[in-house]
Amino acid sequence: MKKDKLFIRIAMSIIGMIILGIGVFFTIKVNLGVDPASTVDLGMSKQLGLSYGTCAVIFNIVFLTIIFFVDKKYINISSILAIFIIGYTVEAMNLIFGWINLQDLDLIYRVIICIIGTFIISIGVTIYIFADLGVGATDGISELISDKTNFSYRTVRVISDFLLVIIGYLMGGVVGIGTLIITFFAGPFIQFTRKLLAPFLKKILGAELVDSVNKDDEKFEKEVIA
Repeated sequence: MKKDKLFIRIAMSIIGMIILGIGVFFTIKVNLGVDPASTVDLGMSKQLGLSYGTCAVIFNIVFLTIIFFVDKKYINISSILAIFIIGYTVEAMNLIFGWINLQDLDLIYRVIICIIGTFIISIGVTIYIFADLGVGATDGISELISDKTNFSYRTVRVISDFLLVIIGYLMGGVVGIGTLIITFFAGPFIQFTRKLLAPFLKKILGAELVDSVNKDDEKFEKEVIA
């Protein structure tokens, strides 16, 4: 890790997570279903009467605590940043734009907004992946289970995402078309934004780092839900 670039990488990771949080806000507001982790966060919010952001913090802390006691090498800078930034970005967006009632729009417009939200999420994910400071708690625990059991990461991630969706749904989280949109659109969007943003990010993060990350397809494929 080059110390002279560390501050810039942390800043870009934070920016990526803020953008990701903005995208999550739009997918929540159209009320068509969200990603697996957000399904649990929303379910917890309904059951505990806490804000989405606070439930996201609890969710991340629980997962990181498990990781810490099993093998703390899977905890990194982005793991810590993700505890607070994504969930509370959603909260901030809700404070500013919560008055906009997107769920009353016609279905076609809600689907379009959900797709746009997923694209925004993909931009955020791409930026923080290129910062190369690790991944969030959900990805981290999937990596840990995959490495300890020798099951493929894809298998572990699909099973864990399925379980999160079921748990979230049982707690009152919304599962629907939006969940499928995020599942099937996130991967192609991330691959598109990866190509789109790489030249720009080289100017900020340096060509050596961006080229190194870009060669590792696994870093990007791990963010694909299905």
